[in-house]
This record gives sequence, structure tokens and C-alpha cells, in this order.
Amino acid sequence: AATATETMAAAAAVGEAPAVEGGAEGSEAPRELRYPIVQSGHDRPVVDLCFSPVTEDGTFLVSSSLGRVNFLLWDDLDWIGSFDAHNGAVWGACFNNDATRVATASADFQARLYDAVNGDLIHTFEHKHVVKAIAISRDDERMLTGGKDKLLRVFDLKAVDYPLLASMTTPSPVRKANWVYRDDKDSGRILCGCEDGTIQLWDLADTEKPAKEWQGGGPLQDL
Repeated sequence: AATATETMAAAAAVGEAPAVEGGAEGSEAPRELRYPIVQSGHDRPVVDLCFSPVTEDGTFLVSSSLGRVNFLLWDDLDWIGSFDAHNGAVWGACFNNDATRVATASADFQARLYDAVNGDLIHTFEHKHVVKAIAISRDDERMLTGGKDKLLRVFDLKAVDYPLLASMTTPSPVRKANWVYRDDKDSGRILCGCEDGTIQLWDLADTEKPAKEWQGGGPLQDL
């Protein structure tokens, strides 16, 4: 007879939920078995995932890898498309608040902003080194990047040509960074994690030094 593991594997292969036999009369109801949903499309290791906020069209997932950026409608597991324009590994990708824009951070010394509806490239943000972190504020007015050049940059997404608003120097290359919110509102603060384990809290009201800083126990991988 097939084992439970073999039954699950066979069911997963054909996209069916595996059947589970119930116990004796009066016992607890059988527990539903679950297995991972696998989406192909990447040919290199996946390094970042980002879900969109819930929109009127559903929830979306964007995934970035050392090869490309893939775009998925998560609610229905529908494949939407890929962005292959970067000439290097894509270390990060994120949505704006209504999932109509996708921003990417790449090893080709660029961050990019795409139209998520038609796939068009909107703007390229040139950097001096590998870009590893990227985030768009919830009000869609600012975009944050960070990378190997030990700089956090904030760009104005509401102005023509998306100018640089501020830059902050970090003690080592930036691995992850994101906006900090208070009562679900933009607080003008940024949380940054560096490769040497340093974690910094920055306030855009004072970009000369971090508002707070913590020392980690080793290299930071995620934040």
C-alpha cells in the first residue's frame, strides 16, 4: 500500500488534494493535509518576494531572482508576466500601494520603476554600485533605495524626473531597508539593515545621523 507521503506526492503531481481517511467513530474529524504550491518561471535562485496590498483586482505577488523579475496574480495563481530588462541579478522588487507600479533593485547599478499594468519602463534611477534594497512609501510619493555604496537614497515620485530628495550614509553596504509607519501612517522614518549586522533607524527630518542604532551579532540577511 502507498504511504501517506507517496499519496500526497501523487496528488500534488496531478493538482488534487490528497484524501485522508477518518478515524474510528467518535474520533476527531480528519485533519486536512496541505502541500506547497509551486510556481515555476525562475531559472536562478529567488532572493526576494513581495505581496501587494489588497486591491480591487486581488492580491499580487512579485518575485525577484538572480535572473529576472516575475509577476503573479496571487489570488488565482495566474501568471501575468516577467520583467527581463535588467542586465544583472535583481535583488529586490516591490509594489506601490495600488499595485499599478513595480520598482526593482539590481546588480547592474540601477533601480527601475515599471508600469505593472502594461509592463512599460517608466524611469531608470542610476546608482554607483549594486542596488539591493527598494521600497515605495504607502502614499506613493517617495521611493527608497540602498546598496553596496553604503548609501540610502530617497527619490520624489511625484515630481518630474523623480529627483533625489535625500541621501544617508551607512556604516556598511545596505542589505534591506523599508519605511516605518505609525498608526498605519507614514512617519518619515526608515529602518535599515546593513551587511555588518548594524540596524539603523533614520528620520528624514535629520539625515546627518541615525535616530537610533543597534549592533547585530553578525551579517544581516533580512529585515
